[in-house]
Amino acid sequence: MRQIRVYMMTILLAGLTGGWSASADVLDELGDADYHRRDEATRRLLADSTLTLAEVGRMYARARTPEQRHRLLSVAEHHAIRQMRERIFPPMGQGSIGLSHAMAPANTLPGIDATAIRVVMTIPGFPGHELLRPGDLITAFDDEPFPIGMTQTDFKALIKNRRKGGRIALSLLRDGRPVRVEMSLAGSNALEAMYPINGDTLMLDRPFRDEWRRLRDAIIQGDLPQLDPREGEGNAGN
Repeated sequence: MRQIRVYMMTILLAGLTGGWSASADVLDELGDADYHRRDEATRRLLADSTLTLAEVGRMYARARTPEQRHRLLSVAEHHAIRQMRERIFPPMGQGSIGLSHAMAPANTLPGIDATAIRVVMTIPGFPGHELLRPGDLITAFDDEPFPIGMTQTDFKALIKNRRKGGRIALSLLRDGRPVRVEMSLAGSNALEAMYPINGDTLMLDRPFRDEWRRLRDAIIQGDLPQLDPREGEGNAGN
């Protein structure tokens, strides 16, 4: 817990001096009457690895609606967990995307004559959460269609055979439209440590969960800029 607390204080302090120039525009989009504009604004924030928790906290303080605040907290959760992952786990080992998936065998879906992977959910703090959406159909890996008969185990092995930090491309069908996304893989060691599987449940492990809740409360209460690093280090490990 001490390691997590010290790492997160570094992250928070790094964000206290900067500002995110597009925050006012994004807040407007998060409050737009059009759901798709609100969703796209959220996706841009999720994909912005330069966004600090302090800046999210400042946007949260200016948010006008419950939905804006809810979306900003979901963005903060992803980046807090991502930053913990990047700082705690070494840049080595097998790769991971961070998603739960189901197989769609060839010729079982309209217009798809090859095997596809249906995205069931994505996991905060991991690259899939930034670029993939529930319901996406992954149809190719690095522009190579999946072989007929491929299993979930085969797909997991395909990802793990790539090293952490390696770039991959996924071809998707999203709402019937073709989409291609590229991402850098996280480490499978981080996924297994941060989200241990307990039966059928996938939940953020307690030390990381507790740290996220502490940061979430700071954002909600508006006291993020006032956090004292000496106080954070003194309370670490309690």
